This record gives sequence, structure tokens and C-alpha cells, in this order.
Amino acid sequence: MVYKKFKYQLAGRVILLGLTIFLLASLYYTESYTFTKLLIFTLVVIQGYYLYYFLEKSNREIISFLQSIQWDDFSHTYPEKKSGSSMDSLYVEFNAVMRKFRDIRAEKEAHYQYLKTIVQHVAIGIITFDKEGEVQIINSAAKTLLGVKHLKNVRQLKVISDDLISTLKNLRTGGRDLVKISRNDDEGEIQLAIYAIELSLRGKEFKLISLQNIQSELEEKEMEA
Repeated sequence: MVYKKFKYQLAGRVILLGLTIFLLASLYYTESYTFTKLLIFTLVVIQGYYLYYFLEKSNREIISFLQSIQWDDFSHTYPEKKSGSSMDSLYVEFNAVMRKFRDIRAEKEAHYQYLKTIVQHVAIGIITFDKEGEVQIINSAAKTLLGVKHLKNVRQLKVISDDLISTLKNLRTGGRDLVKISRNDDEGEIQLAIYAIELSLRGKEFKLISLQNIQSELEEKEMEA
């Protein structure tokens, strides 16, 4: 619909410009007044300018719209004057696309917050990090087990245990290991069961680690033995 309006308006402008040029050419070979020829020539120039402006404005708006999508900026709103012109119809379509992108982003953000809340309330410690060790997610249970408040990179765990860092980096999908760490609290030394899963997201590799304190289970088995 938008394309048809644009096509019809463009065709109308081109036809009108062509007729005006034809009229000017016809007057050139007649004995018409110079003022009349000058007036028609001025009309040709004005129509040519408005045809250029019409095409240039459409191109600018389309480029601006595509740049907004490229930079994930969906806050812009285009004016809808409802005058029936092709630009107004184009703005209506642009606004509809922008609203769709905003809805998709809001939905993705809601899903992310939902999953983040679930992860934070899981009793098992969870950590995700990339090849460089940069941590993306660490839940409350993992912070409690490791005795840290913040963790940006797994290398920061060196103060706790070198074996822990080595295990986190070397474990592969399905891998499982036990690491003993010491903490400066009432629990003292604890035994962690560590499980690993390797993930790939949009060409980037990540590792998902789950941590469990099995110290109490080991002590119970020792007592039974």
C-alpha cells in the first residue's frame, strides 16, 4: 500500500515535470513573451527541486529507520499526520515496526528477569563464564558457598584455591570433580562437588558450572562407616 502511494506520487510528479518541460520547449519555438517563457522555466526548476526533495526525504527517512534498527534504538516515533500522502503512510508503517521491536525487546527483558530470578533462588550454586573467565551469572547460592560478595572473573578465586580455578577451567561437558576449599567462617573447610556444561551462544563459548556442598554427606558416610 505504501509503495503504491509512493509510486503514484512519484509518477505524478515526473509526468507533471515532463509536461512543463514540453510546454517550455513548445514556447521556445514560438513568439511568446519572454516573461511567459521565464515563468514556465521557473516552474520547471521548482518542480525539479521538489521532485529531488521528495526522493531525498524518502531516502533520509529510510536510512534513519534502518540505522535505528542497526543500533537497537526503538525509541523514535514518526509523526502521523493522516494527510493521505505516501510519507504519512510510510511513517505509519515505521511506527508499527518500531512498536513490534519494542514489544519483542520488552518480552525478552521480561523472560530474562524471570529466568534470572529463578536462578538466584536455586539452592545449588551456579556460575557461567566465558573463555577469558569473565563471569556472566553467579547466583546467591554460589556466592555463599565460595564466601564472596562479587565475582567478575574466576581468576579472583585464586585467593580461595588454585585447584578450584584449575577445575573450573579444565572440566568439560558432563565432567564432575571434587574440590576441598577453606573459608573464613564457621564452616571452615568444605567439600564442593563441581559439575560442568559447555555452551555455545551466537559463536561465543561459555561454561555453566554447578556447585554443591557435600561436606555433610561425606561426614554422614564417615560416621556410618
